[in-house]
Order: sequence, then C-alpha cells, then structure tokens
Amino acid sequence: MMNSGHSSKVGKNNGSTEDRSSGSKKDNDDVVITVVKRSRSLTARDIENLTSEPVDPREDCILTLRSASQKDSMLNRLNTFRRNRELCDVVFFAQEKEIIAHKVVLAAISPALFDLFVRDDQESITTGSSNITPPDVAPVKASSLSLTIVPSAMLSPPAKNRPLAYYECPEADFECFSALVDFAYTSRLEINIKKVGELYRTSCLFQVIQVMKACAQFLAENLIISNCISVRKQASFCNDFLLMDRVDSFIKENFKSVINETSELSQLPCIKIQLIIRPDEPIQMRTGPSLAKRLLAYFQSQPKTSDRPELTIESLAKKTHLLYVEEDGSLEDCAELDDKSSAASCDIIKDYKKTQGRPTSLSDSVPLGSSLTQHHVVGATPVCLNANRTAFSSDESLNSLTSASEGGEEVESKFIAVHDTSEHFWIALCVLHKRLVNLSIQITENDEVTRCISRTSAAQVASKSPTSFASNFQNEAARLSWVANTFDDDRTLLPTMHDARCAVGAAYLNGKIIVCGGYDRGECLKSVEEYDVSKEVWRTLPDMLTERGRFDCAVVGNTLYAVAGSNGNNDLKSVECFNMETKKWRMVKALQRSRSHNGCASLDGLIYCIGGCSDQVVLRDSERYSPVTNEWTPIPPLQTARFQAGCCSWRGLIVACGGCDRWHCLDSVEVYDPKLDQWKNLARMKTPRRGCAVAVVDGSLYVIGGHDGTESLTSVEVLDSPSGQWRSGPSLCVPRGNTRAVVTDDNVIYVVGGFSGTHFLPTIELMATEKLGWRDWNSDVKDLRSGMLADERERDDDVEVQNCFTADCGADVSSENSKVAGLVPVPTL
Repeated sequence: MMNSGHSSKVGKNNGSTEDRSSGSKKDNDDVVITVVKRSRSLTARDIENLTSEPVDPREDCILTLRSASQKDSMLNRLNTFRRNRELCDVVFFAQEKEIIAHKVVLAAISPALFDLFVRDDQESITTGSSNITPPDVAPVKASSLSLTIVPSAMLSPPAKNRPLAYYECPEADFECFSALVDFAYTSRLEINIKKVGELYRTSCLFQVIQVMKACAQFLAENLIISNCISVRKQASFCNDFLLMDRVDSFIKENFKSVINETSELSQLPCIKIQLIIRPDEPIQMRTGPSLAKRLLAYFQSQPKTSDRPELTIESLAKKTHLLYVEEDGSLEDCAELDDKSSAASCDIIKDYKKTQGRPTSLSDSVPLGSSLTQHHVVGATPVCLNANRTAFSSDESLNSLTSASEGGEEVESKFIAVHDTSEHFWIALCVLHKRLVNLSIQITENDEVTRCISRTSAAQVASKSPTSFASNFQNEAARLSWVANTFDDDRTLLPTMHDARCAVGAAYLNGKIIVCGGYDRGECLKSVEEYDVSKEVWRTLPDMLTERGRFDCAVVGNTLYAVAGSNGNNDLKSVECFNMETKKWRMVKALQRSRSHNGCASLDGLIYCIGGCSDQVVLRDSERYSPVTNEWTPIPPLQTARFQAGCCSWRGLIVACGGCDRWHCLDSVEVYDPKLDQWKNLARMKTPRRGCAVAVVDGSLYVIGGHDGTESLTSVEVLDSPSGQWRSGPSLCVPRGNTRAVVTDDNVIYVVGGFSGTHFLPTIELMATEKLGWRDWNSDVKDLRSGMLADERERDDDVEVQNCFTADCGADVSSENSKVAGLVPVPTL
C-alpha cells in the first residue's frame, strides 16, 4: 500500500505556490487559503493505474479556507439585519414594547426559547395554524376589559413581509430582555447595576447560562444590607441553592441591621402569632430559634387554602394566630380547642373562637404584591416559563450550572434568622411554601390564661382516655399494623447513613446495600457506604475516583458500575466500576455522550444507560455497555426525551418510568425490548413523578416516591404485568424525591436517602410485604414473615395472639369482645 500527498499554501495577496506544511501560521489576519494534503491509502485499482498513467499529486489535494473574522462578521451582519428588520421571523413583547429578532439566533443562546420554537413549529404543522397574525395590546383591569390597539408604526412589517411569530413575555422586564437579545447578536451586554437582579431573574427564565453565571457571581460578591432581601427573593425564584445559602448566611449575621436599616423586610408577608405556653414548658423551648422552627413546621403542615402558594400565605397573614402549646410540645390553634378543656374556658380564647376561626380561602382575590392591571397582547402567544423547572441552580458552585433536576430538591420551608426585639417578642425570617415570610412571635402574658391552663379538667382527662381494644381491630389494615408494631416493643430506628444525600447510585450486592456518591446541596460527593442487611450496620468503603451525583448504577456479576452523572461543574461521560473482592474502583470505557440524571439497568450481562440531560438538553438517546468488550453502543432512542426517570430491568425488558421533559413531570412509562430492539409505551402512572425509585418484587414493578413538580411524594404505585394498569401501594413513612431503591435476597425493598422537600435525608426505610407496609425501625423481617405465615397455617393461634395483645395493652377486654375481635382473622402475607 502507498500513501500520496502534497501540501502548499496560497496567501491572500500572493499568487505564488510554495511547498509548506499545512500547519504553518497565517500570513494574513483575515483570510488564509491553504491547500492541505489528504492522507489516504491507495486501493488495488489505484496501484494498477500507476503502471499505465502518470500520477498527478494534486489530484489528492483539498482546498481549505479559514477565516478568523468570519464569526464576528456574521454576528455583525445578523445584527444589521435585525436593526433593519430584514429576514426577521419572531416578535416578542415585554411590558408592551416590541423586540424583533431571528428565532435561530435566540434559540442558540436560550434552550428555553429553542424548546418553545420547536414545539410551536411542530404544533403548527400538526394543526395547520400558527401565531402569525399581528397582535393588539389590551390592558386588562379589574374594572374593565377595554382593548387598546398597538399603533401601526409599532408593528410595521419587515421589508420582506416575512411571516412573523408573535410572543408575549408577561414576566420579563423589557430592558433586561432587550439586553439578552443584544448579547445574542453582539456577545456584549451592558446594563445598569440596579438592574442586575432583574437581569438574573430574566436570564434564569430563558436559561441564558453565561449571563446567569455572571449575575449570580456579581450578586454574591456585592451583598449589602439594603439589597439582601431582594437578592434572596431572586435566588429563590431561580432556585439557586448556593446563592440562597450565601444570602441566608449574610442575613443571619446581619439580621438586626436588616430589621432596623431597611424597609425590604417590612414588605414581605407577615404572619402574626400569639403563643400560650404552659408554665411547665422547659426554658430552652422558649427561645426564639426554637419557637420559630416549631411555628414554621406547624404552618408548613397546615392544609393549603389554595393551589397558589402566595394565596395560602396571604390567608395566613390575614389574621393573628392564637396558638396553644400542648404537653407534648405540639401546637394547636385555639379555635380548635375542645370547649370543655380548661384552656378553652378563659375569655381570651372564647373571644378568639368567635372572631377568628379558620382563615378563609382567597382563591378569587388578588395576591399580595400583585398589580390590579395586567397587560396582555391580544393575538400573541403568552410565554409562561416555570423558573423552578427551567432555571438552573448553581448548587455546588456559582460557576457551574445544572439542569432543572433539583426542582425535586426545592426547599419548601426553611428557618433563616430570628431577632428578639423585646422580652417575649421576636421577628423571624423564614421560607414557607417556597416564599419568604416574616413571623411576628409574641408569648402572651395574660394572667387568666396562665390560671386556666394550670387547672386540670376532668373533661380533658376523659377526652384523652384510650379507645377500646375491639375498636382498634375493626379493619384488617389497623390490626396488621398493630401486629407489626408489637413484635418488638423496644424497637429503634434503622441506622442512618453517615452522610445525608440524594440522587445517589445504589445497588444490592452480596448481602450489602452499596450507596455511592450523590448530592447534599453543598457539593457532589464521592464517598461510598455499605449497609450490612443482616448486621444492620453502616460502614464506609473506598471513595469513588471522582465526585459523582445525579447518576445511576447497575450490577453485573460481582462488579458495580457507576455511570455518568455530574461532578458539580460538568456533566460526565466517565464510568467507573467497583470490585467487591478487591474493594477498588477503576475507570472503564466512557459513554459516547456526557449526561446527568440518567437511568441505569442491567439485563443479560449488559448495562443500559437511559436518557438524562446534557448541557441543559434533555436526551432521548440511550447506550448499552458490554463488560466483555468494554464498549458502549447506541440503542434506539426513547419515544419521549426524559431525565430523572426511574429505570430497572423487568421481565426481560428495560423500563423507564416517569421523569421530566424539562417542562413537565411525566406519567408515561416506556419499555425497551432487546429482542425487538424497540421501545413501546405501557399504561400511564396515576401520578406524574420524577426522581422516583423503582424496584421489582415477585414479578411486580414498584415505583416509589419522587417529586411531582410541586412536592416530594410518599405515594407508591404498582404494576403487576406489562399489560395491566397501575394500582396504589403502601405509602412511605416520609416524602422522598431523588431517592433510590434496592431489593434484597428476601425480596425486601429498601429505599435510601432522598430529599423530603425540606432537607436531605440520611435515613432508610423498608417494606417486607405490601400488607406490612413501610417502616423505618429495627425488626427481624425474616422471623416476622415466617411467624405470620405460621399463623395462617395454624388458625387456632389467633386466640392466643389475641390474648397476648390484650395482656400487652393492659386493656380490660371481656370474652365477648375477644370473640368479636376474633372475627377478623390475622392477615396473612
């Protein structure tokens, strides 16, 4: 075989040809024309032709043109086209002002707009309609619905009369959105320093990553007393955890000054509380932080009066709450106190019951801080972007961006700071239902109240008397729960992991639950722990080779594989494996494409990596790895792009349950059949969810917890066959989003870690059977299962078990009542 080639270079102003290396430097800063050699092997036919024809070396040469100025020139020309309204195809309205541009330019810097344009183009093709009619502007007021037509000069068509798509951005500031458009065309952005917070919010809505980074960095480095509350609100809107934590630390250190020197705090919703505390309440429980945290937990647990958080908070701010501290430390609204109780007999509580009661629903009212006039552009498509799903969260670093995944990790409630303004009076700043609020806390010093709650009432004692034994067993579920709880009277909680974490990789291998990496808000982790199921003990294992969170793992043979994920700065395509015998990690062949929030499963000795997201793009493509060949190969793409899906193998199929498509949580379920090499849909789940755990027990597929876009879930769904429908399963003990599940040799499901909506979880819980449900306390599951099965075989033992229950409870149950209770058989597993 022979190689042929030739190399020469032609300068811009020089017609001569010189023999030079193709890698030589440019003679001109603008344009260089280079004739570069092509290196290839001659075929057999080429060799035969060599004997009959002379070889011209120039025939194997190619011409390459490189221009250093072309990129800038192209942007300048596109910007000129925009200014001259030439070849434009989209118009945006922000605050009733027009911004005209080219879709392709805006889509290049904004994944959110890219998705919007693609979706609308697909819908217009499907329906045969489009939003190309020039719109009118209509301010909609509370008292009228009059229309105001946009002046014709404002909507003058471009020179070429090309059809335009019209969009309205009601949430965007015109100056900030205009600056983002200029940045797309010129790579430059200038804006008044007072507008940086609003620019941060706007760039967050449209996912302009470079601008988001710059704004977040600027805001973090320029916190002052007068702007810290507004910056905190912007960070909360963008769901930027690290910026929120930095601002929270600043506020906590300077909260007294924030209260005294700025009016921003007084503009937040204020929930006013008066507390009635028992005289025997421990002094340490009367401190400001303790009271504020208990009150925050109380309000967070109350039923919402509206689907909109701002309306729920407004309903809470409409009244002064008179709360009573119970003996166990819990809080109760005095409007709910029993009229026969001693505390309810005092006049202040009687008056409160008459005038206060429950807060009213405000579903039809105007929320706090909203304007009575909302402008709309008639004929333009509203752009409604959900920042919690489309925005980034620079959780690990202000220089790193992740996908919208940590929406599952949105903080529902958080205590930030408290300050005592006088004795028995505090002001606290908290996050409630994802909104900043003030808590005004006062301990009542009413002498009558103190005397009333010091007396013991017979009616109060009667209201707390235990219920009869027979009534406790009127249904099978209650009895079985009681049976499970009384097998171990001195039970303790299951041991917790050393690190609270979510979005981990977890697998069951050789009697151990292996938990790798994950995320704890501060950073992505590389630590590894294992839980010995038989000994109920956690211990540490060697760290992974790199920080890795938002990933998944799978097991083949005696080896665990950790696939893709994020290191806090970048999406990963690396894969490392852990050998249980050597206790060492090593790298294997990397994926063809980096990704995080991917799913993983193993089937027939192969590992599957499903979906995920890469650089803010949600993926359909999936890959398959062979440990034998150490190669990744693509498989057919998913029917729906999704990340944070729950994946596992089930009945010879690879299953992807739920997830998120950037905009919405999904209830769809897809399965890949390796034999047919194709994906197909199964029945939809009852609840859309992302970040859910999946497990297979006795041929049934379990989808556990997750996040529905609003809150972390406790619900569980079960699919008994691929052709069946989903049914509800037992609920978890606590909500868990971005959690993982494993199944032991005894078919016991364990769920590990996750995010509850308020904090990251180090805990685990298990389910031995559906009838026993989930529990987070110690017990010998194997003995419990065998004992219950023995009860099924020996029905006569029911009476003995019944008598044991009676003795343990100390209840005086007659033989007649025992017979009634005995009508409900001991449930079998």
